[in-house]
Amino acid sequence: METIKISRATLEDIPTLTRVMEKTFRAEADMLLGKDTTDSDSNILPPGFDSVSANEYMWRELDYYKVSQNQELIGGIIVTITGRQYGRIDRIFINPEYQGAGIGSYAMKHVEALYPNVRLWDLETSARQLSNHHFYEKLGFKRVFETEEEISYVKRIGDVDGTHLVKVNQQLSNSSFEQSDLNNTSFYQSTLSQVAFSNSSLFQAHFTNCNMEQTRFQNINLRSTLFADLNISGSTFNQVTASNLQIENTDLTGTAITNCTVKDVSIEGESLTGLSINGISVEELLKVYQNTK
Repeated sequence: METIKISRATLEDIPTLTRVMEKTFRAEADMLLGKDTTDSDSNILPPGFDSVSANEYMWRELDYYKVSQNQELIGGIIVTITGRQYGRIDRIFINPEYQGAGIGSYAMKHVEALYPNVRLWDLETSARQLSNHHFYEKLGFKRVFETEEEISYVKRIGDVDGTHLVKVNQQLSNSSFEQSDLNNTSFYQSTLSQVAFSNSSLFQAHFTNCNMEQTRFQNINLRSTLFADLNISGSTFNQVTASNLQIENTDLTGTAITNCTVKDVSIEGESLTGLSINGISVEELLKVYQNTK
């Protein structure tokens, strides 16, 4: 194998890495889904795989590494580190022209070594990606859940022996904690349905890959909070202060904004098809404006 280097991606690398990611995932989709298919498998063609802005978000908020061979960018690996001990492989992609030479395995092992405190890694892949199943299982990942569409893998580093103060299979249902110090506590594959937090500090809490369907947030300070890579379809925002809110790369199809103050709000570079204000088509308003200029 020629000299392979794994290092942190820079912002200047993102356009090239986006092209490599798109090439990699489209080649996989062409092989498994067909070029003319309308099938949308989000593991084969993940959201934002061909978007520079989406990759800039991942570079900014996640741990984004580039894979280079003789100074040529040939792939990348993106991970999320939650707490001290949990890591997630969000994406790994190697230019199809360079696959089959062990580069992906080298990149995975190298990134694992960068986080010696992480004792558990997880990831998901499409049930159709048989080559991925072999690849991950060869690296020590075990299947923990699978459906007809998706397979979830976990890799544990070392034994659960108390060294990391890990509590496994604890039954704490119906417990109450008052004036308790839970700083730096991590929850993994834990059931927290109907959990309630009141008059508590969740400063810099990190929620990732969690099901929070039908969760209620009321009388909460969420200033300067990041909401990204979420599905909030059907959700309701009522009595919310959102001054200086930034909404980027977001699908708002079918959204209704009612009785809201939109002073100084700007909409730029977006598709306005079907957008109306007080029943008036914005597209038609813009056409009239352009014709009168």
